[in-house]
Amino acid sequence: MISTPRVHFFRSKLASMDRESARSAFASAAASRCSMRSARPLGATAVFYGDVPNTAEELKGVCPVVAGYGGKDKMFARQGERLDAMLTQMGIDHDVKIYPDAGHSFMSNVPGVLPKLAAYGPMKVGYNAADAEDSWKRVDAFFAKHLGR
Repeated sequence: MISTPRVHFFRSKLASMDRESARSAFASAAASRCSMRSARPLGATAVFYGDVPNTAEELKGVCPVVAGYGGKDKMFARQGERLDAMLTQMGIDHDVKIYPDAGHSFMSNVPGVLPKLAAYGPMKVGYNAADAEDSWKRVDAFFAKHLGR
């Protein structure tokens, strides 16, 4: 779970927008794909540490994308690199950043034992306050640019 004050802030920003204007997705491959490519036109989308399609053809019609991936995440960091390359090839405006000191779920501040144990796995799960804050700022700026908010 993302820290409560930030969730409320982000939800209030999204609530003030046309619900078909922007979407965000965290971690889920299905959510990432639906978020990036939609039957309805989207002004922008935010995707974090999720799977991306294998080919640029699967992204045909995608809206502008802001995304973030943890560089220490052995399973998904390459997804961010592939997404960046495909969007560049397609000429789609995007801001994809790989955070070298972050792992998977770096925006999720979850207390307890399980997140601590997951930090030792290949995804290096763990909250990174500085990278999470930078990500939120990038989302805010990207949505402001593309949605006029």
